[in-house]
Amino acid sequence: MCGRTDRAGWFVMALFALLWGAVAWAETFKLELKRLEPGSRLVAGPDFFLRASQSQSHFLQLGLKGRRPEAKDFAELIHKEPKYQAAEPVRGVFLLGGQKFGFALDAIPIQPGDKPGEKPADQPASPPDAKSPKGPAEKMAPAPAPTAVAYNRLYFDRNRNGDLTDDPPVDGKPPAIFGYPRNYAVMVFPAVDVKLQAEGTTYDYAFFVQAMSYASAAPSSRGAAAEFRYVQVSLDPAVYRHGTITLDGQSREVYLTDFNANGRFDDAWQAASVAVAGRPLLLSQGDMLMFGPPPVLLSLGVSPYDVTTTEGRHPLSQLVCLDRRFYELKVTPSGDQLTLTATQRPMGSLRSPHRQFQALLYGELGFVKIAGGDKEIPIPAGQWRVASYTLDLTAERRKALDAASGKEKSSGEPAGSKEGKPPADSPAKRSAEGGLLSALARSLAGAAVPQPTARRSGPTIVSATSSKEPPPIAVPAGEAAPLAFGPPYKPVVTIDYASGDQVHLAMTLVGSAAERCTNLLVDGTRPAQKPEFTIRDPQGNVVQQGTFEYG
Repeated sequence: MCGRTDRAGWFVMALFALLWGAVAWAETFKLELKRLEPGSRLVAGPDFFLRASQSQSHFLQLGLKGRRPEAKDFAELIHKEPKYQAAEPVRGVFLLGGQKFGFALDAIPIQPGDKPGEKPADQPASPPDAKSPKGPAEKMAPAPAPTAVAYNRLYFDRNRNGDLTDDPPVDGKPPAIFGYPRNYAVMVFPAVDVKLQAEGTTYDYAFFVQAMSYASAAPSSRGAAAEFRYVQVSLDPAVYRHGTITLDGQSREVYLTDFNANGRFDDAWQAASVAVAGRPLLLSQGDMLMFGPPPVLLSLGVSPYDVTTTEGRHPLSQLVCLDRRFYELKVTPSGDQLTLTATQRPMGSLRSPHRQFQALLYGELGFVKIAGGDKEIPIPAGQWRVASYTLDLTAERRKALDAASGKEKSSGEPAGSKEGKPPADSPAKRSAEGGLLSALARSLAGAAVPQPTARRSGPTIVSATSSKEPPPIAVPAGEAAPLAFGPPYKPVVTIDYASGDQVHLAMTLVGSAAERCTNLLVDGTRPAQKPEFTIRDPQGNVVQQGTFEYG
């Protein structure tokens, strides 16, 4: 009897384990640490999306008297410093892996002969002859702009012992780009390796530092020139994680980047105003996942800070959507392990009139990125809001253009040449072709004006983001809810700021869900014609006319 009870118990336990395994399927994948080659974050290369990040940054105004605000944290960490050569060294603290690291920047004078064939930036190539007389033109020449100090030596307390002298200094050099005036100085430093600790684990990490200094002689209130100088120091990751995962028999690459540049790879994206109605939407960007090869920066419509502008990139969060399936996501602080679990949450769906789009949504389960299609879009049941989206209208645009071109050929007359329509070379026709609002209207409504084939090769897209907390979308389990955003777009003019007797206006295209357009491309380019405005007084008299500049 006891034996039969034991066998029955083992059978129940085995059945429970089998069912639990089917419900809570999970798999952990290893991600290896990879290094980025030294380079400037100002230059877009093939590894642009692996290098892109929200830099840790310090802005320091030079020449200030008294105790500097940033000096307190530095003084608490560092008790021994080297002998600096700069008249005003730069000191600061970076936060990596939850730990504070002190650093200092020095300016080491460049001596002639350090680089064959080159002279220091502040030394003329041919010294002037002191005996030669100066002509009238030279006497009237304005004084040259002040030269910015090149902070080219980095001291970093890698071992966190408070001593900047026992760690070897790192020397930087100008980036491989040109065109900086003498009142700017940019220095790029090679990667700095450091050991970090998070949640009891020690792991390797590396970062780049870039220093940009600026000097300007600005008029003061007394009429004399007052020099304004500052240094901006930024830190960006020099490493990322890479591995291969297999889901449903399909193998794909995965990249994990420390997008917020704080030394950890497990930071989830957050929305600061989820529970505060009416407040502006503030995104706290965490780390980034990329599935498949990293995208290439080829279009004006692609942004490293908006995941909806490219395929394969996802914000690190509780959930990730791959091939219309949702997985629970976990990442270690060092980023060496990625765990995916097929979600067992109740599912609903979203219904949108748009076919081609990518949207970033957020709610109680964090952020998820979804993509449009012919069918309803699955999503876990709950309350969601739209943070941003990119709507691809290329197919609709080309279809409308082809239809308009076909009508022109069948009629044997140029479009717009019939009675009641402007001729092809009229100002009204040119305005209809180039105007920002009219071009967007044609793209969305399908009322297209024929254009040369060369102008029809690029995409037609609209990117937008929520400027305030958007309305919630309730998704019931087993049911579909409407996903509303996009056209019609309307121009909204606001006062950007006022200065004296001048008022600066700003125009924004606002969509149906109160989202603000951040980018607009028609046939791969930004509309050439600037939006015009006219201000009239109550009597109808024109007070002011002008145009808005894009961006």
